[in-house]
Amino acid sequence: MIGEYLPKVRTLEREKKRQVLAFVRDAFQLKSAMEVRDYALARELVDRMRVEARDFDYSKARAGIEFYTRMSDAHIAKAKLAAQAGDMDGYQKELQVAIETWPQNPNIDELSTTVGSVTDTQIQAVNDFDRLISQKNHRQIFEDQIRYGAAVSEDEQRKKLLKEVVEGVLKIDTGLQQAGSLEQSGNPYGAWELVRILERDFGEDGKLSKANNRLTTKVANFVKTLNKAEKLEKDGQVGSSLAWFLKAKQMYPNSSFASEGIERTVDDILPGSPTATSSGDSSLEDLDF
Repeated sequence: MIGEYLPKVRTLEREKKRQVLAFVRDAFQLKSAMEVRDYALARELVDRMRVEARDFDYSKARAGIEFYTRMSDAHIAKAKLAAQAGDMDGYQKELQVAIETWPQNPNIDELSTTVGSVTDTQIQAVNDFDRLISQKNHRQIFEDQIRYGAAVSEDEQRKKLLKEVVEGVLKIDTGLQQAGSLEQSGNPYGAWELVRILERDFGEDGKLSKANNRLTTKVANFVKTLNKAEKLEKDGQVGSSLAWFLKAKQMYPNSSFASEGIERTVDDILPGSPTATSSGDSSLEDLDF
């Protein structure tokens, strides 16, 4: 580089010397910027040096700047794709290369913030999923299944659990539709029993509870009779329990709960004898309670 004591420089006027000094300083700074891979500063220096000296050969520096900045951006793009696919190892690897290639790349902070936000959101979704599972709030999980599906996509155990929850809620909704059809056709007893079976198989559910409350009001006497029979059976009063199950059977001949109760109590009363069937219970008519 031109020195300040060279004859050609010493003969220049003061203002020209200052211009030469500014160019020399920028040249040294450009070299340092390229060495530490500060390509944003290097690009700024190249643009300024082109103004300071029209014959400045900037092609090599500009080529290096463009090559490494584009390489860094390419690895950031790959890191983003890896993160979207849930491949955090791939994400870390690509991000590391992007940082080594261009440490001051502004897209690095943006990507880290975005992925960090997505990761935080995913962790929150997993925590919410676990909480709803512990609360047996399957309906809430079902209604937001896309969110939870994305959050547990890499967790086989939770993914299997989510599938079971979704399938269970679908069965509940199908059963509620069938119960609605029974109710509309004039069979609130059958509708109530179907809802009770769904509650027994799938646990608590908001829609099931609402349907149960509505139907219980319609068949209140039948429900009270069944509850009385079941309580007596639980207390060991088998004979009285059988009588109440028979009464429930008279109120709703197709009752599966009454039929099952009759079969259980008859087995207790007459060990080894044929159980009563739901078609008539004639073998029970002469029993003395």
